[in-house]
Amino acid sequence: MFARVLRATARSEQAALTMAALWGEQVGRFERAAPGFQGGVLLREGVCLLAVSCWDGRPSAEAAAPRPTATDAYVVLLSRLDRRSWRVRIVDRGGGAVARNEWFEDGEDARRRWEALAGDAARLDAAGFRSRYRLP
Repeated sequence: MFARVLRATARSEQAALTMAALWGEQVGRFERAAPGFQGGVLLREGVCLLAVSCWDGRPSAEAAAPRPTATDAYVVLLSRLDRRSWRVRIVDRGGGAVARNEWFEDGEDARRRWEALAGDAARLDAAGFRSRYRLP
């Protein structure tokens, strides 16, 4: 049996909740499909997250390193600040730092931008995403 352990710290409890939900939707489904997957758990306390996934046998190249995308390194968030104010942020999963922050007055413009960024994050690797959007 072998395990993979991921640790992250968010800037706020709301960001931690969002990161936990995205782990379950995005990372978790890839791990559950990997050969020999036995189970996983995600723990959250305040702004701290810990994810542990376990597999039978020896790690295969596929299970040990699934095709990484920018979503492994970044999360793209859409937030409504008030009636006429929206924010789209790219957050570094490793440290919880905001790598890019864009403000919008129109909700539809913000949603389109979020969809474009989230789509690129799902398609590109982290280096390509960082380069395209000039992220630190």
